Amino acid sequence: MNYTYECADKNSNIISVSNGKETIEFHMNQVGIAKKTFVIHSQIKQILTLTGKFNWYCKKLIEYRKNKNDVKIVSNMINDFLKIAKNYIIKRDDLDFNNFIDRKKITANTICIETTELKKLFILTIFLKLYSPFYASVERIDNYKHRAISADVIERLDAQKLLLKIYELVSVKIFKCSRDDMFLLQLVKVRSSVSEETFALQTFNFLVSSILVSFDLIHNPVTFIAASVGEMTKWFLKQLYSETTVYKENSVVLSNYVSLDVSNKIIYDDILRRVDKYVFERLKVKDVDLWEFQDNLDDVTENNFLKTFIIPMMSFLLKVPITILLDLKLEQKYKLQLFLYCIVEDLKDVISADGKKERSYLSDVLRQVIKNDKGSNYKCRNLDLIFSKNSEYYGLEHKTYLYKLISTVLSGLQKAKFKPLFGEEIVITPKVMVKIEKEIIPIIQNLLALEESDIVKSFRKYVENELLAIEI
Repeated sequence: MNYTYECADKNSNIISVSNGKETIEFHMNQVGIAKKTFVIHSQIKQILTLTGKFNWYCKKLIEYRKNKNDVKIVSNMINDFLKIAKNYIIKRDDLDFNNFIDRKKITANTICIETTELKKLFILTIFLKLYSPFYASVERIDNYKHRAISADVIERLDAQKLLLKIYELVSVKIFKCSRDDMFLLQLVKVRSSVSEETFALQTFNFLVSSILVSFDLIHNPVTFIAASVGEMTKWFLKQLYSETTVYKENSVVLSNYVSLDVSNKIIYDDILRRVDKYVFERLKVKDVDLWEFQDNLDDVTENNFLKTFIIPMMSFLLKVPITILLDLKLEQKYKLQLFLYCIVEDLKDVISADGKKERSYLSDVLRQVIKNDKGSNYKCRNLDLIFSKNSEYYGLEHKTYLYKLISTVLSGLQKAKFKPLFGEEIVITPKVMVKIEKEIIPIIQNLLALEESDIVKSFRKYVENELLAIEI
């Protein structure tokens, strides 16, 4: 059977696979990858031709689509992808990893990626290329399964130390820029509401998930990483000056991702407008004075709870990039908080460990404005909830990190001063903090878990049903 694997031209983001009788397509849509579809597809063909796996790969792509994007097919291919990558390196007679290391320039402070690590980096890059149709296209697998597969591959390659070195390279490159121009990271911090460390982590994540896949497998990968980080930093700074909006009357700034196409911008804006209207309707039902609601936002600034819990959680549930939500006006952010209040209030029985609809102290917090959240060294009391759950968490090697994360989220509440958006003002006591913990810990655990839980499914279903019912 004659198989074909084609991308029409350099401007196309569609991969077509055919066996002569039927043709299937993958529409590459991930930021950083979509525009390089032609280049990546050409590299994949070269890898498969050299290793003699071209027909097998095309057959598997067709099988995946015919079986309604069955993740089991992808999971069963992981070991084959890694074998192909290793075999490709063996067949490349011109590939000598020692040529990528200039040992004369190595000092005590040099972040040196050794030959064994360079080999792992090449294998990882080849894997990402072969795997790209399954995680970077419209026809992608579920995000939870993608996380599980990514964690599995890193473990199989024993590449944790390699990724740490890459992160260090990213950090050094960024902070070198800041030493050259002291204004640089201050601008990032002020205009985008992210710290220097967060900016470095975001750059690292984007590099590994969207940039490394396009490495040409010819030049020095360390040089490629350094050049890519420089370009990403320039690109990010360029966006900070842009004030483009889709619907200006809605005050939704969508300028942080220049690669987002117009259709994505319209989708995100539509979601946020539905949230606005939904919250407005719920406030009307509760007889809330909307003018008073607006007044309650006067003299209020950003707070730790909003940035570490509300915004990340709403980004997860709405599937809107977190940078877009961080760029919203404060009033809009508090509407997101009130939308989360509605979710928590309506799903008390789902969140509760015993399935009872009891009073939710978390929902009490969510209908408050935090006027002052002077940080404190807060430590969680409910350690049994954190350490007893037998779940694996995305990006967390040990549950101690989960404990620190939850403590950080709650650190601003203990000594905070509240102002109610509606209803009564809440008073935080040590007993109340323990009860808030018992609600927040399961939510964060389920959001970070590699396997999608019933709580997350209920949250997603609620959001989908409630927002789709809103007439715009």
